[in-house]
Amino acid sequence: MALGGRIDVPVSRQNFSASARVNRQQYMDFSELNYTGWQADLGWAWQAGSLLSGQLNAGTSRSMSSFEDTRDGRIDMVRQSNVQWQGAYLILSNWALVADVGYSKQTHDVRTLEDAKNLTYGLGMRYRTEYGSSLTVRQQWQDYDYLRNLAFIPADRRGYEERLTQLVLQWPYSEKLNISATGGVSSWKSKLTGERSSSTPQGNLDLTWQATGKTKLRAGYGQNFDQFTSGVGRDLQRSSYLGSTWATSEKWLWDLELRLRDRKTETVSGALVRDEEYRSVKASVVFKPLRNWSVRSYFQIEDRNDRRGSADYDSLQAGLSSKYDF
Repeated sequence: MALGGRIDVPVSRQNFSASARVNRQQYMDFSELNYTGWQADLGWAWQAGSLLSGQLNAGTSRSMSSFEDTRDGRIDMVRQSNVQWQGAYLILSNWALVADVGYSKQTHDVRTLEDAKNLTYGLGMRYRTEYGSSLTVRQQWQDYDYLRNLAFIPADRRGYEERLTQLVLQWPYSEKLNISATGGVSSWKSKLTGERSSSTPQGNLDLTWQATGKTKLRAGYGQNFDQFTSGVGRDLQRSSYLGSTWATSEKWLWDLELRLRDRKTETVSGALVRDEEYRSVKASVVFKPLRNWSVRSYFQIEDRNDRRGSADYDSLQAGLSSKYDF
């Protein structure tokens, strides 16, 4: 059960937003894992004259840690807070200098050794055409620090530093086909040993195709490092999905998505300490009794295959939500 809302307040050329959500998670089995979580976000889409624009966002949330990391019915509640700023300075009509700075923090109730903070910052150049396409080249840096000592290892030696060189492409190929792609290479250095990993490709490719007036298809593939990890290395995740949306009428919308995710945890020396596969199928139905009111129901099946252990699981989820726009 969840209750939430969002409000947008435009003021001249600025737009302010606020959203909040409270949810009560109930399990038919393992009721000891039931919990109440929440999320709150503030946003400011800012504009300064005709040359400067960007976004400023802040948020905080409380939720249970990943289901696969829950052991023996012990609930590990996670508190996450973040602030992010993005800006663009228009140099020429099609060229802009872009920059971003972000800070996030994560704390745990049980697995406190994973408490961490993360600082990211980047700089790049963006080219945008008259047809809505854009290509961005940027360099990003990350400084990841744990907050607690691990035995004789001090907290400030448990983290790592990362460098990521990236290309970002947004390409509305036609009125029906949209292509979004990112690609780059990343390397990271352990603060304990000073050893740097070999360069690892990262990126995503997402396609959206309006096949007919009522049917939309989507597909994607990606490989990226996860931001917060277990502390023994970096979580490299590969994911792919296929989805379709079908509007049978103005009031009914059907959606089906198949998703496959593969997660491996590697140390800086390349040692593999985790190897897992996740598969899920999700079916949703949206009913709009009124123009501004929608009701969504869904059913999801997911299973996990632990290739290096015996922590396999299956999960079944069903839900119902209602949304009203005003």
